[in-house]
Amino acid sequence: MAGRKLDLIQRVSAAHDLPMPVATKVVEAFLDTFIEALASEGRLELREFGTFRVRERKSRMGRNPRTGAIVELPPRRRVSFKMGRVMKRRICGK
Repeated sequence: MAGRKLDLIQRVSAAHDLPMPVATKVVEAFLDTFIEALASEGRLELREFGTFRVRERKSRMGRNPRTGAIVELPPRRRVSFKMGRVMKRRICGK
């Protein structure tokens, strides 16, 4: 699997013997629900898989790489991820 959404849809379709349009709707509904939960709750925990958390990043000074000028970067929100026990074992071998 190359890590694209289409690859995920194809795997869901094959694993559950679903037509591609149905698998597409399933995957897209899951992703939409996932994003909505993060946007509204700020945290999403999938047991054994991991925890996603929305974090605030403070404003800071940065540099324009093209001109070298110093600019203020506004505060932003970002998503952080902490691996769960099962994922850590399978990826890190622990």
